[in-house]
Amino acid sequence: MPRYTEADITRFRQRAYELGMLARMSFFRRPVAEMVAICNGVGGAGAWGSDILTWIYRYYQASAAIHDEGYDTGGTDEDRRRLDLEFYLNLQVEWEDRYRTLRWINPRALLDRRKIYLAYKAVRALGHNYFRYR
Repeated sequence: MPRYTEADITRFRQRAYELGMLARMSFFRRPVAEMVAICNGVGGAGAWGSDILTWIYRYYQASAAIHDEGYDTGGTDEDRRRLDLEFYLNLQVEWEDRYRTLRWINPRALLDRRKIYLAYKAVRALGHNYFRYR
């Protein structure tokens, strides 16, 4: 069962555009129905704990959708490295938008910043299992 609806994907695309997030044009141009099948939340498709991770990172779903679409497009090790770095940078954009000017003194914001770094380290360590190599 798909994790996201077409309305979710449309909302993620709009958020990514409005925040100027790093995303390939294919993220915006692929048919929404196809994106629903590709974007599976946080964590690899079928991975244990994916539902929990998606909830933990619920404020960062646009970043996750962009990353999923890039992994589905695939490529080389260098492409994967670039996608993972873009994921990290997009997470930071969503974090800054969420917490705004108080982000450096808000304990919850600082905890979220640590979670962002952990998500990046996780995709670098385990993402090869889900990336479409060519």
